[in-house]
Amino acid sequence: MHLPPISNPLGYVGLYVYDFGTHVSVGYTAGEIGVLLASAEHADGVAYEIYRVSEGGGFELRGIASARLMAQEAMGFLRGNERATRRDCESLESVAVHHPVPCRVDVHRETLDSFTPPYATILVYPLAASAVLADWLTQHVPNLGDHVVGGSELIAALQSGEAAPASCSLRAMMDYADRPAPVVLEAIQEPIQR
Repeated sequence: MHLPPISNPLGYVGLYVYDFGTHVSVGYTAGEIGVLLASAEHADGVAYEIYRVSEGGGFELRGIASARLMAQEAMGFLRGNERATRRDCESLESVAVHHPVPCRVDVHRETLDSFTPPYATILVYPLAASAVLADWLTQHVPNLGDHVVGGSELIAALQSGEAAPASCSLRAMMDYADRPAPVVLEAIQEPIQR
């Protein structure tokens, strides 16, 4: 597989390469890869995650299963009172204005009776973006919650209807925002998508 030259390779970490068989395109989001996999014409392609850039600017790729691309993950930051949870949400929103998140993130502020403490700020995001979102949180908002939960128990609480619809979505990097499906499908011949 031959990748086109990229002027800013570090900006592509967390994005995807799609091998169409006849050519390769670089710079898709997980949602855009989902559009390609759902289309009859391009479903046989292979997606690779750009998970690291070497010192020389080369991409380190790993194959990614389509189920992982479409799955969602949740991370909850628990507090002992509602006011602290509100501050966590406000902090996330404020930081995202100046340092946009690297993927779509929906934020729920909830009281979850099945968790202790029960006041939660819950982030819902694509599973495939877990690593880049964790890096963003560590770098920009390291002190959320008194206790952190995630995984199947939190997903079950969200799916059971215990949590209400998202109260907001954090501002995502423009380069990481999913483009509409028609735009994705019209641009498949472009070697660099962003």
